[in-house]
Amino acid sequence: MLCTVCDDHTNPCQNGNQCSESRICDCVNGASGSLCQITPLGNGHCDEFFNTASYTYDGGDCCQATCTSTEDHKCGIVPMGRLEADQGFPHCVDPTVVHDCDEGRCWAPSASIFPELPSTDVETLSALSENGRILAVAEPELDIVSIYDQEDAGWRLRGDFLEGEPGSEFGSTLALATLPGPIVGRRFGMVPIMLAIGSHKPYHSKVKVIRWEANDTSWQTLGGEVDVCEDSHLPVHDCYIS
Repeated sequence: MLCTVCDDHTNPCQNGNQCSESRICDCVNGASGSLCQITPLGNGHCDEFFNTASYTYDGGDCCQATCTSTEDHKCGIVPMGRLEADQGFPHCVDPTVVHDCDEGRCWAPSASIFPELPSTDVETLSALSENGRILAVAEPELDIVSIYDQEDAGWRLRGDFLEGEPGSEFGSTLALATLPGPIVGRRFGMVPIMLAIGSHKPYHSKVKVIRWEANDTSWQTLGGEVDVCEDSHLPVHDCYIS
């Protein structure tokens, strides 16, 4: 049982914290408890004091590939009212994660668990959102497009696979739009996404626009498909919005 009254000599505060004049530990670095004896390792928030080898780099909280969100904190995310902003992982120094350093600029993987695609034997196309947290992967040979949200050290499939008409090379072009800049989502719903997916047929291509709003539970098609003529000899009526 710990004494709640601290003393620098007989009952000192722990984890680098100081005993105040009122003999109460002032826990200023993320620790808690009467003597700051409870460390915040592995709580989803990067505490710089504990970001050392002796504290297992804050239990992995400071690197995207090793952090796990909790009820209190989402990895790399700070709340902004009803929105959430990406503060990134600027303090990631775990040598098992960070590599290829040059003049202080280092590469680090954003995930340790990568998406499982329907097939590994076909070529893929991909598009990444501006904030790097939404990934679209197309497999035109299979006419399949899949969308993934980054969740801690892995990627989670959003909704079902999107499928095009067989043989149409659905996903031969991709473009996606999300919330701008550091905004990564909503605290009470998923981040909205709008996606333009192209397919190809002889002499013309098609583009389908789909979206997922914050409170949706599935993908919604926005309007009809847009036909794009690639042959000036085709009659005008062969190019239309279906």
